[in-house]
Order: sequence, then C-alpha cells, then structure tokens
Amino acid sequence: MPSFARLLAILILALAPCTRADASDQLDPRVLATISVPRVPDFSFDASEDGNTLYIVVYGAGRASNTEVAQDETANTEFSVYDVSDAKRPRLISSTSLGNRGRLGFPSVIRGNRAFVFHRANAVWLSGVTIIDVENSAAPEELGRITFDIPRVSARVSDEGQWIMLSGLPRDLSLQQLFLNVADPKAPARLVGSPILEWESGPIDHSIPGIPGEILDRRGGFALYSWRHRPNGPAVWLYDVSRPDEPRLVRTLPVSPTTGTTRILPSAHAIAFAQQRIGETAVDGFEIVLYSTEPLPFEAGRLREIYQKRLEEYRACIEKTPYSTLYCLGNFTQHLADAGIDTLLDRQPARISAADRIVMLNDYGFALSRQVLPEPLQPGQVPYYVDILRGVVKLAPRRAVAWLNLGDAEREAIHISVTTSDKLSLARSAIHSYQTYHDLTGRTALGTAQVAAFLAAPPPEDNLCGYVLGAFEIGRLKDISTELGTVATDSGPVEFRVEYGGSASVPAITASTSAGLRRDDPFFMPTDLWGRDYIEIVPFKGVDYVAYTQRGLLISVVQPNVGPRCQFTMTTKPVLTENHSPQLCERLLEGDAFKEIPSQPLADGQIPSVTLPLVPTAFAQFTRQASITVERKPAQIGLFSATSAGGAGCQVSGLAFLSGSKVEESARNEALLKAQQDVEDCRTSTASLVETGGSVMVKLDGITGPNHGTPTHILEKIVGDRLEAVCKVDQQPVYKATFVP
Repeated sequence: MPSFARLLAILILALAPCTRADASDQLDPRVLATISVPRVPDFSFDASEDGNTLYIVVYGAGRASNTEVAQDETANTEFSVYDVSDAKRPRLISSTSLGNRGRLGFPSVIRGNRAFVFHRANAVWLSGVTIIDVENSAAPEELGRITFDIPRVSARVSDEGQWIMLSGLPRDLSLQQLFLNVADPKAPARLVGSPILEWESGPIDHSIPGIPGEILDRRGGFALYSWRHRPNGPAVWLYDVSRPDEPRLVRTLPVSPTTGTTRILPSAHAIAFAQQRIGETAVDGFEIVLYSTEPLPFEAGRLREIYQKRLEEYRACIEKTPYSTLYCLGNFTQHLADAGIDTLLDRQPARISAADRIVMLNDYGFALSRQVLPEPLQPGQVPYYVDILRGVVKLAPRRAVAWLNLGDAEREAIHISVTTSDKLSLARSAIHSYQTYHDLTGRTALGTAQVAAFLAAPPPEDNLCGYVLGAFEIGRLKDISTELGTVATDSGPVEFRVEYGGSASVPAITASTSAGLRRDDPFFMPTDLWGRDYIEIVPFKGVDYVAYTQRGLLISVVQPNVGPRCQFTMTTKPVLTENHSPQLCERLLEGDAFKEIPSQPLADGQIPSVTLPLVPTAFAQFTRQASITVERKPAQIGLFSATSAGGAGCQVSGLAFLSGSKVEESARNEALLKAQQDVEDCRTSTASLVETGGSVMVKLDGITGPNHGTPTHILEKIVGDRLEAVCKVDQQPVYKATFVP
C-alpha cells in the first residue's frame, strides 16, 4: 500500500497546472504552448530574471470558488515550478503544497533565488507573505511566513529582495507605509521611514521616455508595453531597450492579456501571459500562453484567411458596441500586421487577387490611421498609414474612398508631424486628395475646410494653445500626450500622472507626493468633469501641461502649480458635404423651408403600437399617414412618435412605411429607419416628407456631434430598396483659443 506521503505527492501533482501544445487557433502559429490552470479562485505567476523558469501559485487548489475555500480549511495553495527554456515544451519541475494560505492571491514576485507569495484575507486586505528559496527548483524550501499584524492593501518588493514595502489606505495614516527588512525571513525587522532603494514600482520608475503606455515587464534588454486605456483598445509593444536613450520598437504583438501578468522570456524569444480559458458555455479556468515574438514567414493564404476572420470579428464588435469603433479596429490591425500585410505594398502574391490586395491595404491603412502611433515621428517622416494609403491610390487611382481615406489620414498627420515644412507638405497633399475625391464623386470631404484654413494661417510653433487645439481637432491629442509629467515645486520636482477610477472611469490627477503643491486648479478635479471626460498630460517646450476635455469638447489647458493657460470655446459652421443637386443643396445650406407632403390623422389604434430601432425600449405611436408615389407605385408612410423614460429619457418622431394596418416588413423600410437612426439624438432630431421639383424626398434633421447648436440636415430620395443622399449639411466645429497670461 502506498504511504500517506506518496498519496499526498500524487494529489499535489494532479492539482498542479498541466501543459499542452496549442494548435486550436491555426491562424495564430505564434502560440507555442499553454500551461493550463484549473478553475480556482485565484492564481498568479512570475518568471526568473533570465526568463527560463516560471513560478505559478494556485490559491484554493481543488476548489472552484471562494465560498468552497472558506468552508474548507484544507484547501491548498500550490507552488509549481516550470522549465520554459524550450517554450514549445514547458516541463513541470516540482509542485509544492503551502497549505491553506487564503482564498485570494496577490501578484507573486521573484527576486533572485527567492519567491514572495502574498496571501489575502479577503478581496481587499493582504494578510501575509510566504518567502521561498527557489535555488533548487526541484525542491523549493520555505524560508518563513510573515503575518501582517495590521492588514495591508498592497505590497512591493525591492529589486534585491531584502525589503518589502506595505501600503494601506490613504485615509488612515497609520496604514500608509510599513517597511520590512526580510534579509532573515524568520526575523523580519521594521523600519520607520523610507530606505533609499530601487523599487520595482511599475510605470513611474521603470518606463522609458517617449514610449506610450505602461510597462508590463522589463528583462534581458527588452521592455513590454501596453496601453490599456487608449481609445482603440489594448496594444502590446515589444521594445529593445538595451540602449535606454534610444529605445527601438521590435514589433507590435496581436495579443491582449486579460489577467494582467505578462513576462518576457528572452532566451526563448517569447512572452508568457495569462488569460481566461473559455469552455463550451463559460469560463472553466485559466491558461498561461507561451507566445513567440519571432517574425513569421509570409503566407498569402494565411493572410487572406486572417483578414476575413478578423474583419468578421470587427463587424461583430461594432454591432455589439457601436460606439467602440477605435477599440474594435485595434485588434483588426494587430493581427494583419503580424500576418505580413505590408508585403502587399511591394508585390502581388499569387494567391491574392489584385482587387483583394487593394481592399485589404485600404482597410488596413484606414484602420491604422485611427490609432495611436507606437513611437514618435522623425523630421521628414510621415506616419506609416499615409504611405500605405498612398500606395493604394497608386494601385487604384479611381477608387474614391481610397482618396477620401488618404486625405483624412494626411490631415490627421499634420499636427503630429515634426517640422513646419512637414506639416505644410501634408496639408497640400491632403487638399489634392480631397479634390480628387470631389472630382470622382461630386462630394466635398468634411476635412477640406479645416486643411484650407491651416494652409491660410498655420499655427506658429511656439503657440501652446494652437498646438493643443490642432491635435485635438484631428483626434490626435493622445499622440502628443505622455503618461507621466513633472512639475517644479518649492520642494523640488514632483511626478504626476492621470488615473481613471471607478466604474464610470472618472479621471483624476495623482502625484508621487503632495509636498509643495497648492490645492488649486492644477491638482484639484473640477466637479463638473465626469465619466466620459479625459485629461491628457501634454509636454510643450520643456513644461508639462494638463489638457481637460468635457463631453467631447476641449475646455482648457492648465500649467500645474500655476493655473490655466488656455481657454477654448466652440461654435459650429454649416458645410455642404454631399452635393448632388447644387441648386437644391444651396437651399438646404441656407436653411430654406421645404414644402411638406400633406398627411391625414389616424384613428387611435388604427396602426398597433410597435417597437422600432430608433427607440427599442419604447412603443412607437402612429398618429398620421401620408400617401406618396415611389417609382410610379403608390406607398403609405406613417408618422410616429416614441417616448422612453429609461436612462436619460428619449423622445423622437419619425417615418415608417406602412402595409395595411401594420408596419411594412421590407428592405426599403429598414433603410428608412436606419437613415433616421444615424442622426437620431433623442432630443431634437426629426424626419419629414418634403416635395422639391415634383419629387418626394425624406428630410432628416439631427444632432450628430457633441454640443452642436445647429443640427445636421440631409435630403434623401427613395430608390428601390435604399435611400440615396442628395444633399447633406454637416456642422464644422470652429474653436476659438484664448491664451491666459
């Protein structure tokens, strides 16, 4: 009969994470292997400095929930060691039971030959730490366990592993900081005050100037960055930082780690990151993915397959979250870049048609133009997406949408380019692109007036307000911002950053210390800034400023510890952006009234109330009906109103095709409702039937941008199963910047 010790060893190995080579996603051959973690309340991992060994801590092994662990004092914390020097074949070296050390964990830390395994008493408080000697990976030895007499919120371990800094809640000074000297884990010594140490404290201490985002890991001469709060979603960038003064982007990785921890494995040319493992119906555990950072050989068939799959994912993402276009595009471009789409600029692969080549490059260039650059431009350089879109119009000079995309990309690149000559060159090129688009379609691009205004009076290089406003107007304020700022105080320089907290992501400025700072405009959050607002730190001529936006509008620029420097006000100017009938469209631009088609009242209940896409949470009540002719055939249009009290409330009026006593189920009715939905804003948008020159048209009036005092106006005609725009008047925002001396 096996001994109790033997049975316990078998049980521990059964509960340890297991490995498998992953071939489930043939579109992503960078996945070398995965280490599966069972469904447990919590787990964490870290890597050795050389990246050849992973240390995995599983809390509540054998239990699927916190409740089960709380009810079972025998639930184990497992400490497993893996050899990942060959990332394709990770090998379990050992697995050790630490006993019941809590239901939830905290990121484990490896310092030299020591592992620091923290324990939580609950979701907030740290209750202790176990220190383990891992010099012999096959037989890790517990050196000591330290229980915190006062629970703590977070902990950091110094680089050499001798000190632990424990932090508490800011509102209770007695809990703020405690330093433990753990050179002897069995007899830790307390220290009052802060020792002068190099702390592994995250982005503030270990980021590289000029690289956007926050650091995920740094080892072996490489740094891995992610920008979790960027508008177009998370990105992961691998940099060579062997020369910190000249960081070099190695590549963008098409991954978005979902559980925070990511580690570089330098020898294996890979990274390790954790993510949830999805079963048939729900999350059934976790896995650590070993992911290659090596470039892949170009395969035309694989690129086409990835393009089609990621495009479907993008469309599904947009359908699910229609206001997250930038986020959905981020995942799309990362995978295309990794599949080698750039190759299409230079040659026509045999397995990709000429038409597909153009479409793929155009979509890729457009998507890139909506994203944040991973590194700053150099003098004489244009963003890569401009080069791509210029390549597209060379391949397809009569593709109108490509000229529009190119003009928009050149316009947006004006403000992030480095020199005045670069800016002027891009502006002239954008005017040419917009003019070509107009020649091909008869439509005026919305950005034309803005570029023309720039050419008429380019902002001087020393104009702070113009610098910030120019970037904001083209949606590139994030490109000129930084994650970390510095302000001069009487006590010396102080570092500060922007944090977004709570479920509403309310922005606030936090500083490394409050010494020497006045509680005034720079570091006191205005009470009217709420969830969807942003704060950016903008460096300009050696000073770090703070730019505030509110409800999508640029409000002010503040110099920390000094006060406001720029105030902004906005008005709107109507601009024709669709013009297929000059005489008619000029009337629309001037605000002329159009003759409305007569309608007759409907009896109560004549058309039953229904839910429509404009207000899906309320019933549409039909009150009137109009008879029209569409392509020589009679048709009935119902006029309805709908009111919803949900959320902030919504009141709309609109039009729908009728068939007898109910709403018509047809493609043309879907098109009519979709056109109204595009301009609907729950307050001032309307739809009406008008007659112009003997023709019946749909006139749409709606707000399509933040705080636009004048609505967008559109005239559309019904053609078969669709609506075609005849005229469109958009509102061009016009900002005025006032410098505050």
